[in-house]
Amino acid sequence: YNITFGRIIVIDANNNTFNMTYKIDGGKLYFEPENFTIDKLAFPIVIDPAIVFGNEIVLDDYFDPGDFILYNVDTLDENKVIICYATSTSSKAVVGIINNNTISLCTPTIFHPSRQSAITVTALNSTKFVVAYEKYNDSVGGYVVKLKVGIINDDNSITFGDETTVSLDGQYTIAMDNLTNDKIVIAYKNHIRVCTISGTSVTLHSEYAFTSSSVDFVGLTVLNSNRVLICWGNNCRVGTISGTSITFGSVYSYTAHNYPGSISVTRLNDEKALRAYGNAVGGYYYPYGRVITTNNLEISFGSPHNLVPVEPSYVEGTPVIKSFNETRAILCIGAYSSKAIYEHIDGTTITYSLIETFNPSPSKHISLATLNNNTFVIVYKDEATGKGEAIVGTVWFETNPPTSSINPVSQYWYTTNITLTATATDTESGVANVSLYYCFSLDNSTWSDWTLYGTDTDGSDGWNWTFDFPDGMG
Repeated sequence: YNITFGRIIVIDANNNTFNMTYKIDGGKLYFEPENFTIDKLAFPIVIDPAIVFGNEIVLDDYFDPGDFILYNVDTLDENKVIICYATSTSSKAVVGIINNNTISLCTPTIFHPSRQSAITVTALNSTKFVVAYEKYNDSVGGYVVKLKVGIINDDNSITFGDETTVSLDGQYTIAMDNLTNDKIVIAYKNHIRVCTISGTSVTLHSEYAFTSSSVDFVGLTVLNSNRVLICWGNNCRVGTISGTSITFGSVYSYTAHNYPGSISVTRLNDEKALRAYGNAVGGYYYPYGRVITTNNLEISFGSPHNLVPVEPSYVEGTPVIKSFNETRAILCIGAYSSKAIYEHIDGTTITYSLIETFNPSPSKHISLATLNNNTFVIVYKDEATGKGEAIVGTVWFETNPPTSSINPVSQYWYTTNITLTATATDTESGVANVSLYYCFSLDNSTWSDWTLYGTDTDGSDGWNWTFDFPDGMG
């Protein structure tokens, strides 16, 4: 495995066992605690599943954004994200480049000359995205919802199209997702509509009310190109999309004492989604989750599951969740010290198995993007500094073991050295090396133990060895 960090079990000469953390950096192996003296290492080592974070990077200057969501991130491709955020003087977008667990920021581009609220971003493809935002306007007596299309150039700079006003009647949060690479669905207050994109131009289509009264917080996730799940309070509803028209099913509700904050819901597959929420128990807001199963316009709820193994999440720790795939998700909370928790989904059952701190201080306005089946980016406000920050995390959890096999040889009898080749795959952490073992027999009945012949650490020319029959004829 090509693993540069993890946990290792160390056994001393007296057969005492110690759990240690290791990191490979610049070709050197570091251990924690550091006061151990290690004479030699024996492989294979035992590696526990772990969440490991890379560098923390500051988005911009100091600013306390108050209570509205001012940071948002979405995935462009496996190595790139788009981050939109507000500073004290303007609102910006920036491309983040991910290399292993390191994130670096390109030059930010201003998409609005003043600080905007409820910022949310959704990628259309690897070079195009839509950012939506709002700000209170005294002249209309409400929040004006607007959006822009951004194009990412070859040098990772950003060019924006003209601003489009979506509504003069927004409220606190905006939810948005892409239906296709030229169509989005956007929700605000108690309304939802489809918008189509051509170049950087936006066409607004009919507005629909998904509930009769105003709601402060709304969330949505697209299940497929013609179905969307909308969530608010303890309620959910499926909308089917035909062209640009939306038809709703019934409103379905579950019993819970929700913290009335941001709605976090993420797609698992075409029929299922996962919702996280703060559930009031004994004066605390514990992060809970439910699997939501849809059948056309109908909805059923799985049982509620506590998503965190330890401390509760207070009001400032509203849970945020994002799926890697239909069985794996990452949850973040910002109360006390800020933590990421790995969640596993089996049918409608949710279980946690890993937890790691990504910020020793409380965090607010957390946003998540998953890059592949184990890597994710968190954008958040650090309550200790007031700054917006971003960090990359990786869940090292091998669920699919590597495979390898020797390729067939053309004959059974050789009088000279032969070249043996192998095929090896590892869909999660990649193949770092392949080892060849052989056993020997004179009579094809009694065989020796398997013996290591050699290890190929360079797969650029394939995995191969020149085999010289070290035990002679047999």
